[in-house]
Amino acid sequence: MGVVTSLRKMTRNFRRRIYPVDEEKRRARPKKPMSFSYWAMFRRRGLRLPLAFFFECHLYDLQHKTDTHEALYLTKYNYKPEHFEHGTWYMSSWTSEILNSFESVRQHLGERFHEYTFVDIGCGKGKVVLAWKEELKKYNIDAEVVGIEYYRPLLDIAINNYRKLFAEDGRLYEADASTFTYENIGSKLIVYLNNPFDDVLLRKIVRRLSGIEVVIIYNNPLHYLAITECGYKVIYEKSGWHPYKWTMILINAA
Repeated sequence: MGVVTSLRKMTRNFRRRIYPVDEEKRRARPKKPMSFSYWAMFRRRGLRLPLAFFFECHLYDLQHKTDTHEALYLTKYNYKPEHFEHGTWYMSSWTSEILNSFESVRQHLGERFHEYTFVDIGCGKGKVVLAWKEELKKYNIDAEVVGIEYYRPLLDIAINNYRKLFAEDGRLYEADASTFTYENIGSKLIVYLNNPFDDVLLRKIVRRLSGIEVVIIYNNPLHYLAITECGYKVIYEKSGWHPYKWTMILINAA
């Protein structure tokens, strides 16, 4: 393997001597973006992942004429908002997880479900806000739905998606989740997290939720210990073959 690598380097260096490259032109070339294409998914995980991505993410946009399924990597952000170093790249939640979470929380809260304001922290392009609102309408439940996003270009897409689907402006805010005043949107909250940031920022946000009756839906819950150490208990957990098929629901005792 070492011999092969050495030969490749020698060949590359020889070609550069014969055909010199203009460094300025090379640097000016647009860099090829990281791929989240179906082919890349197939190469990485076989047929199962691209099929799942189509039915769980892409199909939603085709059915609703929205723009939510395409990922946005941190390297593609035009600027760095405050706490950017604690954030994660954008990827939409899987439809089945949103619907399963809605039903699980609805069953748990029962007749009190309509008293809770739903807030997606790190709402990205707004898919969870859209899907949750649709479920509320389906069951004729009058409850508030809110989205918070710190990166304006993503929020603008979410706003456009909401207008397309409901022909009105939703409660979608550009805000820093670690300084947001959650009491202003409700005394009882259903908080949705699609692993939007690391444990450092998560702890700050959970502390800001103290004093409010909260149900947290945490998809891809890599840092759930940052929540449980603040007194929350897990009332539901579902795991699967992919990180986006892993969801926890936690409650506090405000």
